[in-house]
Amino acid sequence: MDRLYIKHDDAAAALGWQPNELRILRRLMDCPLAQRRVSGSKALQFEVGPLIEWLGLVLPRFSPVREQRILEAARPATALTS
Repeated sequence: MDRLYIKHDDAAAALGWQPNELRILRRLMDCPLAQRRVSGSKALQFEVGPLIEWLGLVLPRFSPVREQRILEAARPATALTS
């Protein structure tokens, strides 16, 4: 089974945030997550499982609803191109 990935901006939208807010949180909290870009795309992507674990650690009110939104927006690695 393919790993699930989510674009940075889609993850922010699933949290109900602006993309910049997630970017700032990642920088301030020294985010340990590996990031990747698909060739031909500028979109930053994260693997979903570690992203959800990390958000659960750094956000005191990370709810199951937000987790579900991220999972719904996630796609297999082969489906993300742009």
